[in-house]
Amino acid sequence: MKAIESIFGLKVRDSYTIRPLVEEDMTQMHRTFGESFSDYAIPYNLTLDEFTMKMKHKVHISFRHSYGAFSNQKLIAFVFHAVNRYENLLMAYNGGTGVLPGHQGNHLTASLYAEILPELSSDGIERCVLEVLETNERAIHVYEHIGFRRTKRFTCFQLKDPEKLRSASYKVVSVPDANLDRYCDLGKCGTSFGDTNDQLRHNIQFETTLEVRINEELAGYLIFQPSLGRITQFCVSENFRRSGIGRTLFTKAKSLSKRTLTVININREYMEVIAFLKSVGFVNTLDQFEMQLAVG
Repeated sequence: MKAIESIFGLKVRDSYTIRPLVEEDMTQMHRTFGESFSDYAIPYNLTLDEFTMKMKHKVHISFRHSYGAFSNQKLIAFVFHAVNRYENLLMAYNGGTGVLPGHQGNHLTASLYAEILPELSSDGIERCVLEVLETNERAIHVYEHIGFRRTKRFTCFQLKDPEKLRSASYKVVSVPDANLDRYCDLGKCGTSFGDTNDQLRHNIQFETTLEVRINEELAGYLIFQPSLGRITQFCVSENFRRSGIGRTLFTKAKSLSKRTLTVININREYMEVIAFLKSVGFVNTLDQFEMQLAVG
């Protein structure tokens, strides 16, 4: 662990202790995360158990590569990282960055990255990747100062008009063993880091997989988290598009979900997917930049 007073030539007003996070910090991580995002555009409402589940499985946090800044043993700021392959490179994905109100403006995010980057480099990690709201100009400025550059634009959706989800008469089956590699054969699997197959394998036991088959041929699938309403992946085979299969899958997901359905991080270039989501009652609620930083 290391106490710092300045970093990257920027003066830090108070002295903080920076160290890697450990699993025993989870309760503090949950509390600090909630306080940091209390006024965020995306409502934060995860219980400690839900947060722990998300960190361990959905994000699949790498504690070795996740750091916190502490003041009097209280977690003040954090960067959570997962490590996996993305775009054929080994990357560290920022699954959350936050600084408590009252400590913002002290360059703590830059300080954390100054400690993290040498560790990433020594472990052969080639890039860092993150997502940030396009409206969050302050965070974008901080990340660009560290060296991140914008690489993609993502759009996010929430189901607002469920009346448009009128399904066709296809049989939807919930399958216990998702064939993730086979699903990618249906079409582009151009997901963001968090929904890639390699990352999804860590959480697949907590997700529900729906399939539609026609004459034993896989026509479409959808993977989602019923407890959160969060759709992770979906695709309809080119041979069966515009026949109601997508609507059928989304209708079934809605009936099983405990919360409003959401779809995040659709690449803005995927106009056909965006048009489909709008046609079945989804509304664009947020837009994000993907940003990447070369390590080393």
